[in-house]
Amino acid sequence: MYAVATARALTPRERQLVGLVLTGKCNKEIAGVIGATVRDVRFHMTNILAKFGVSVRIGLMAIVIREQKEHGQFIF
Repeated sequence: MYAVATARALTPRERQLVGLVLTGKCNKEIAGVIGATVRDVRFHMTNILAKFGVSVRIGLMAIVIREQKEHGQFIF
């Protein structure tokens, strides 16, 4: 439930980035997709990881996958 509450606290842009991370895109690829700089993507990713209390993307992905298994749908 923690992840669901945290997901709701994300901005629309942060939600978009999480979705792109789940597809395996790197910061440079994400920047190209959303029309932003790599620096902007890094800024958003730092905020996202902090909100979920993890330090790396794999931790974020683990939370999202766990929530998907428990609730039958992705939280994004």
